[in-house]
Amino acid sequence: MNLLDKSIEQLEKGVAILPTYSEAYYHLGLAYKERENYAKVLRALSMQLRVKHLPTRSFLFHGVLHVEKQNVIRRVLKL
Repeated sequence: MNLLDKSIEQLEKGVAILPTYSEAYYHLGLAYKERENYAKVLRALSMQLRVKHLPTRSFLFHGVLHVEKQNVIRRVLKL
């Protein structure tokens, strides 16, 4: 298990223990992004939005994620 996998495991445990810790959801979303698991990225960031109102970083990350997703789709369609 590498460092990213360990981080995801610990963050998942953290939000299970303290589901109101919004920063953990943010960092979990970043970790899932590294794994290109976009469904889990959106789920983690959505949870952060529910826990903490108007987290600017989360909105920015949502935007970046959607742009990256569109770029991936465009690359696949060119194949």
